[in-house]
Amino acid sequence: AVVSTQSTGPPGFHQPPGFNQPPGFNRPPNGHPPGMSNRGPPPPGHEASTPPGFRAAPPPGFQPVPDMNNRNNALKEALQRELGASVFVMYHEAVLAFSRNQIDSKHFLQISKKYISPMSYSSLMTELVTLLPNIQKQHELYRDLGRPGDILPCCNCNQIMRTSDAKSHTCS
Repeated sequence: AVVSTQSTGPPGFHQPPGFNQPPGFNRPPNGHPPGMSNRGPPPPGHEASTPPGFRAAPPPGFQPVPDMNNRNNALKEALQRELGASVFVMYHEAVLAFSRNQIDSKHFLQISKKYISPMSYSSLMTELVTLLPNIQKQHELYRDLGRPGDILPCCNCNQIMRTSDAKSHTCS
């Protein structure tokens, strides 16, 4: 008896005796059907384009908010007034730890609640979220803050912004 070295597949999934592959159904030597190789640019006239009426997806990444530097400085000054110099240094370390994935958003917000007064907490946290230059980190805080109504995600790039910044946001 002749033993085949080819795998026949699971029971019931092998070619019946006498079955021949129909003409034109043989795979080319490179394994890709004609025109389906992912090597090289597409032939002329076959480039991908955005359909009429649709906008191309914006490039990923944080887009600076209006007056970013002044708002960062104002947030820093407000936190320094709120926390005092020594606690501000410690709080800044917590911000860096959150940014570096050393602590999660829930832990960061626990630290924030411990040191920031209830009267200032909401406004400082929402501004911190909008100025944080990492969209994933923005969403973690946005979610764990309970999705405050005065900030929202962009429907195109998902960056969290103030509702008042939506008109000037570059991908809106």
